[in-house]
Amino acid sequence: MIIKIVLVSSFCVSLLAALLHVNTETATGSEHNRVNGTVVMGTKGESLPDTITLKLFEIDQTANTITEIESTTPDYLGNFKFRSSLSNLKNYRIVVIGSSYIDYFDLKSENHTSVEIIIYSKTTSLENISVKDYLIMIPSLNAKNRIAGFLSVVEIENSSDRVWIPDITNPSLTGLDLFRFNLPKRYKSLSVESQLPEGNILEIETGFAMTNPIPPGSHSILIGYQAEYKEDNLKFPLRLPFGANEIKILIPKDKGIIKNKYFQQTENVIINQNTFLSFEGSKIEKGTQLDVEFKELPQPNAQENLINLIQSRTYSVILVGFLSTIILIVISYFFWKHLIDTQGQENFTSRQKLLIHQIALLDRNYEMNEIPAEKYHKERTILMEKIVSSDSFE
Repeated sequence: MIIKIVLVSSFCVSLLAALLHVNTETATGSEHNRVNGTVVMGTKGESLPDTITLKLFEIDQTANTITEIESTTPDYLGNFKFRSSLSNLKNYRIVVIGSSYIDYFDLKSENHTSVEIIIYSKTTSLENISVKDYLIMIPSLNAKNRIAGFLSVVEIENSSDRVWIPDITNPSLTGLDLFRFNLPKRYKSLSVESQLPEGNILEIETGFAMTNPIPPGSHSILIGYQAEYKEDNLKFPLRLPFGANEIKILIPKDKGIIKNKYFQQTENVIINQNTFLSFEGSKIEKGTQLDVEFKELPQPNAQENLINLIQSRTYSVILVGFLSTIILIVISYFFWKHLIDTQGQENFTSRQKLLIHQIALLDRNYEMNEIPAEKYHKERTILMEKIVSSDSFE
């Protein structure tokens, strides 16, 4: 009997220990799937603003939706914690509101704890913004329509510890106060993608400007557009207000060249089995204008020129002009013929004029039924014979 009690007691202890172990693991696992971390001020000498709010969002890439789960505020040291447990099978994002700009931080599935989010004080000065690498590529050239397709990848750097944000409320704000790129004349179909926080693209005739905040560090910008060219050349007044440490231009082999004192032709580059001529420059100072000219670009052939002419307004102008000329010639001809005929009538003799007058009277009398038909035809025939037999002209 005693042995049985001991066995039962041992079983209960083992069961209790197992339950405690499971609960401990569950609590630990649940704690591991909760987001916590610290908001850090990255600008020296500045304190964290007390207006910061952190929002946790769940991203469903299948349904293409983003849903807010929870919001929290950091303590005076910047520490924060979300209560919700996260799934390793889903994507999450923390949005920071209340600092100089709205920023976000994408969580990695393997790291939901000890998240560090760095924020910065703002500046409106572009002094510390520069271009590290600038790649300009022409992946396509449409000879029929004389259109060059451009693709540019630009790596920029903010070497300060402040985020650049333009003061768009300033009424004296100009393009010189914005981060900007210039493009060829007659550019179209502009598209811009970047790693920068949310902002707007402001297009102008000579290019575009960006209002996106630029935090400290390096960031990439992808620019796509098209430009029309005339004859076989395209002039690109490439201005670099922020300079460029390295700049490269790629153009398809046998479809054009560039000439510019800032560039040297280097070894060809092969991309997707296509060969490109490579022209490189370096150490371009801020404010430099390169004036790049693309030459020997593809031209439309005779058939494409004819199609372009038919589809253009020029064809309509030529057709209308041609028809107008024909009509003018016809009118001029009939006017000239009428003038000659009129002059011929003025050269009849006095006798012929008298006979013509008699025929006219005879015709009128016949039409008024004043003379019989037999007499009318007989007398008219006699008068006509007299006109023909008399002297034709004086």
